[in-house]
Amino acid sequence: MFLPTAVMENDNCTQPLTEPLAGDSSTINDKHYKPEPVMLQHENFSSQPPQSTVVTILQDDPPIKDYVLFSIFNIMVANVCCLGFLALVFSVKCRDRKLAGDRHAARSYSATARSVNITTTILTILFFILVSYFVITSLPPLPSLAHNLNAILSGN
Repeated sequence: MFLPTAVMENDNCTQPLTEPLAGDSSTINDKHYKPEPVMLQHENFSSQPPQSTVVTILQDDPPIKDYVLFSIFNIMVANVCCLGFLALVFSVKCRDRKLAGDRHAARSYSATARSVNITTTILTILFFILVSYFVITSLPPLPSLAHNLNAILSGN
């Protein structure tokens, strides 16, 4: 229920009416409950204009990759000249710097670990290609191999 407020002239405060309202607004005016304007005082504390605050939100940098799994793969499968271990060292250093909050050093170690991992993988692929080539080319032609094997088995 809405209760209008009336202004008391003696101490300038508002006080709710105790009589419930019934009917239309003409009955309120008949009982001499007329709204009175109230002056609100505003104190100016300073003569300076209000200050504004500018918040700049920078886009987060992409996460730094440490390439630990790539390094472990290179140790297990492709450890040519121990380069897989070297890649793992740089990967662990990258992870340590990332946890310490040194993003610049972490990026540097990450790039080095990636380069060593890629180099190790390429060297391993080349190694397997060369070994496969030499094994295949050192074998005699297939008909000759079958003839020699047949001769060995028959005892001639």
